[in-house]
Amino acid sequence: MIIFDKSKNETHHPNSNFKKLCRRLRLFTKVKVNKEELSHEELKDCSIVIIGSPKLPFKEEEFRVLAAFIENGGSVAIFSSEGGDYASKSNLNVFLSEYGMSIDRSSVIRAVYHKYLHPKHALITNGIIQPEIGEEKDIPLVLSGKDSSATQYTTRPQDEACDSTSSLSFVYPNGTTISVFTLLSSGTTSYPVDCPLAAAWESDNIMGRSHNDKKRPGRLIVVGSSDIFADDWLDKEENGKLCDVFFRFLLGENIEFDSSQGRSDFEEKECVPDISSLANLVKSCIQENEPRTRDYNSM
Repeated sequence: MIIFDKSKNETHHPNSNFKKLCRRLRLFTKVKVNKEELSHEELKDCSIVIIGSPKLPFKEEEFRVLAAFIENGGSVAIFSSEGGDYASKSNLNVFLSEYGMSIDRSSVIRAVYHKYLHPKHALITNGIIQPEIGEEKDIPLVLSGKDSSATQYTTRPQDEACDSTSSLSFVYPNGTTISVFTLLSSGTTSYPVDCPLAAAWESDNIMGRSHNDKKRPGRLIVVGSSDIFADDWLDKEENGKLCDVFFRFLLGENIEFDSSQGRSDFEEKECVPDISSLANLVKSCIQENEPRTRDYNSM
């Protein structure tokens, strides 16, 4: 069973923005909306918890419940939005800090116009960091956990792949960046340039919680945009294929994101002056002297 949390006034859930995603997941498992505080009893029969851009802070006990849920083999998907915790008045970074992650207080925009009018609807064509995503993108989510022997899906060999970063295009609407080992980046045509957008974490312990009763490690995915799989964007570009890969990972399929296969050479962020604010400040100037006369006799 998959639970969409709605206890913290989340903007994305099956009744709002995640309707298509909910229908996609209902093809193979039960879906439930949680309106109460997260508890061990509430998550007892659950395999995935989805948190879509909360507007209220979680309690420490709820974070402990989520941590225990992951440690026992469960999966959690967290979707944020531009501005991070500061804009949403949430406290997700308190929970994510335990996994070496943090959601930045920023916004991703496309530096040049292409296909989508709004600059915050960034089309990214070279933002795939993990080669596994491009290799697994053509396997439908609906076949997850079922006998797919009737249809053979082949992945492209690693040595034939020209550039794994361009193996899948996606739209990243109204999102922020993330500080951690990454799955996606903002590419070269968005600003901030080449910054992490999504991250994954996997537990070392293999427990027995899964949709098909197979033992698997607990997993966590964090995405800086809650709109990336929303109703208006799920069918844009290859967002649907990216969604399938992410949820197959969360459901315990044999998908592994290895930090040694992806990139880790992201440049450190540097603070630069706010040119716009500085331009509006009062500036000092050198006092002008009276012009000198050309008649040297009068000097």
